[in-house]
Amino acid sequence: MEQLIPSFTRVQLGLDQPSNLIAHFPQFESAVLSGDDVTISPSDLSLLLDRPSSASIASSLAQLQSSSSSSSSSSSSSTPDYDEATLLHRAVHTPAALSSGEIDLLRRRFWPAHEYDGCQAAWAGALAKLESDTSEEHMVSTVARLRRVREKLAGEAEKAFEAAQLEWVRRLMSSGMTTSTMPRACWGYAIYYDPDAGADDDDFQVRVSASLQWARDVSSVAKNVQTGNWALHRMGWPTGAATDKHKRGLFERLRRDFQTVRGEALPEGILQNVFLVVDRDSVHSVMNGSKGGNVCDDMWVWAVDPEYHDDDDDDKQEGQDTVQEQDEAAYPGHVRVRLQQLVNNFYVVRRPDHGNVVVPLETLWAYAQKSYQRAFVSVREEDFQKWVPNRDVGSCLRQ
Repeated sequence: MEQLIPSFTRVQLGLDQPSNLIAHFPQFESAVLSGDDVTISPSDLSLLLDRPSSASIASSLAQLQSSSSSSSSSSSSSTPDYDEATLLHRAVHTPAALSSGEIDLLRRRFWPAHEYDGCQAAWAGALAKLESDTSEEHMVSTVARLRRVREKLAGEAEKAFEAAQLEWVRRLMSSGMTTSTMPRACWGYAIYYDPDAGADDDDFQVRVSASLQWARDVSSVAKNVQTGNWALHRMGWPTGAATDKHKRGLFERLRRDFQTVRGEALPEGILQNVFLVVDRDSVHSVMNGSKGGNVCDDMWVWAVDPEYHDDDDDDKQEGQDTVQEQDEAAYPGHVRVRLQQLVNNFYVVRRPDHGNVVVPLETLWAYAQKSYQRAFVSVREEDFQKWVPNRDVGSCLRQ
């Protein structure tokens, strides 16, 4: 616990010192979980729960109330009550009735966005160090210990925070934020889903939606995009397209399909110089990862160059399998891209600048060959092998 407590938001903001809680946490944990009487000072309790002051919470609730009042003044809807206890109760018992502002505030444990978002890197770094010093199992069990103590001390609030998080993911799925078929202004990519890969399973879609939302929450690139809503524009799988292990023939078939629809047929803002493919391998990376876990830095998809043509392919059969292609010295016309980098570093280098210039996909493929899992993460060599065992925010997202 001595590695996690210094990463708490209250410590990062300079509101508390961690030393006393670190020293006394085992005693607090034992007494709280066994139901024994225990005396915890107000400062230690605030730090243990890692929530802002009552005044800060009241201010955030007042801002939420003001925003809600402004919205309801132009409609017949009533403004909800915004005391803390009422909001927590509503979150636990009727999460579907929460507004988006309420959900965001609860997901941040009542912290203002500018304070909470700025401290998430410290939490991710603490988790990574804890795992590297011990093991993934120890890191997970340590977080679970912290959660159990918090639930004993503030059960209603902790349940509300969890309910808000689950409702947020549910709305991502139901609102169609992960795939878009609407011809409206947006930013993002065209994407093909192999129909035999399991990509339509709810569990897969929830994990992808949540991972990309976390990335957009912290990425300065995503925050600065002014061209509309994020979208993955789902493409229809071409009739007769193979779904076997040979990538080259399949991706060439998808290139031909993409070239017939790009341009006016794609929503405004969808990149036309690359498209994505989700197959069994990329689904496996999301559902299982390299260590069998659900770590966002393990997740990747294929990015395909629509302009690529290998003259030698005319003399080959269907193609070579994934491992062979990735071990080749020659650029194969496609590359793995870390999932969360779709809204960050990869988008930057593939979005045309004012001179319609982009970094060639062949260059990005060369960088990827030196990177963790041969998946593109950055153009900076010092980032190539970065990996953190976080299930929410991965590496290289805040540059």
